[in-house]
Amino acid sequence: ANPYYRKYNVDGSIPKYLEQSMGNIIDRNTLRVAGYDVFNPLFDAQFNSINNTVNYQIQNQLSLIYSPSNEWRFSAAGNVTKNTSSGKNFAPPELTRFDAVDIFRKGVYTRNTTGSNSFQLNVQAAYAKVINKNRINVNLQGELQHIGNNREVYSTVGFPAGSNGNPVFSFGYPTSGKPAYANAVSRRNNLLLAINYAFNDTYFADINGR
Repeated sequence: ANPYYRKYNVDGSIPKYLEQSMGNIIDRNTLRVAGYDVFNPLFDAQFNSINNTVNYQIQNQLSLIYSPSNEWRFSAAGNVTKNTSSGKNFAPPELTRFDAVDIFRKGVYTRNTTGSNSFQLNVQAAYAKVINKNRINVNLQGELQHIGNNREVYSTVGFPAGSNGNPVFSFGYPTSGKPAYANAVSRRNNLLLAINYAFNDTYFADINGR
């Protein structure tokens, strides 16, 4: 706003307009003379608007290794992750942006919640043996994976003056609007077997299966 505008009244109250003018601007769409209002940003700042987002993330990893002998080796590794994000936005009906809006449409509340969860598990068994000129390696691996995502969004409009942003006090949904919800799940599993044989470090053979 222009720094020369008076932001407060002489009694300390906050005026809604910094300036009001009538009939000195041409509306190019309708080709007629129109007025304009310069709103006071401090007027909107005194109301309980809400715009915040909360994020949570939890992650845990675990790895185990067991070797009962020189030939055998067993291992397992797991990973678990969970993410949650919740956003809330509330524009109270007293804001100047709703001056020309129907009384039952003044004020907007929007809630956006997203979440994801995933886990991954890997297990492995390995065997290695050298007998004279023969060398044998056997490797068996398995994998499990799960990924889930969900999202929920909804908006409500129309609040009485003095509302604190509780959607229970709204008059309804936006025109042609409705809540939205989406959920997606992806799963994968995999098994791999690899056998390697070598004789005298000269002749080699590999067998792989998945």
